[in-house]
Amino acid sequence: MSIRKYTFALTLAGVLATLGQNTAHALPLCTGSLSSLISGGPCTDPTSTEVLTFIATTGSNRSTTDANINVSVTNTAGVLDVQFLPNAASGFDLTSPAGLTGHYNFHYTVTSPGLVMINAQLNIFNPFVTPPGGGAVSGFKEIDNTYEADTPTDSGNTNFTTLSNSVALPNLPSPVTVEDDITIQSFAVGTTSSVGNGAAHPGGVENLLSLTTVPEPVSSALCGLALLAFGMSRRRLKK
Repeated sequence: MSIRKYTFALTLAGVLATLGQNTAHALPLCTGSLSSLISGGPCTDPTSTEVLTFIATTGSNRSTTDANINVSVTNTAGVLDVQFLPNAASGFDLTSPAGLTGHYNFHYTVTSPGLVMINAQLNIFNPFVTPPGGGAVSGFKEIDNTYEADTPTDSGNTNFTTLSNSVALPNLPSPVTVEDDITIQSFAVGTTSSVGNGAAHPGGVENLLSLTTVPEPVSSALCGLALLAFGMSRRRLKK
């Protein structure tokens, strides 16, 4: 075999091995009320590559129970999209509008054998405060009780936007614990603070978790041999 054909074969083998490890598979839509997912067992894809285990929401002054929170999980190109959505008859509100701070703390664990988590993003949809300055909505995400991302705060001047922030992660192996928090504050009587406001502006909390494979030694070796062969062929051609 000529050195050019040998180089091509090694390069192709290395590329195919790497692509084979990083090919995304779809996690079928996993939906249901948070309370049903807690009592009915974990959310799992058909090959059990990703398993999400939910526990009860914590936090004070919450008007919305787990039975009225819908959960949706999808996997697109290695990104897990976990959403918490209040149902049509509810919203992420306070138990009373006067002088309270409420917290919705969503907790779950992601188990993904052979994969590591490299990034996590929190999005809070349609925060709402009226009158402006009368309250505030914000949130944060915490991974493994160590890595945190805080969203901006809406005090009523940026209603119906998306509060977002993300944190880069150092190739975290599973299981990974995740906490998503939204904080809703009402400073005085007559203030309405919430995440979502009516059907036209539904509230929601979205968590985007990026997963990837760690290259196996054989793939790294193939890629290294391909690069070495390529360099040798260039040197030979120059001579």
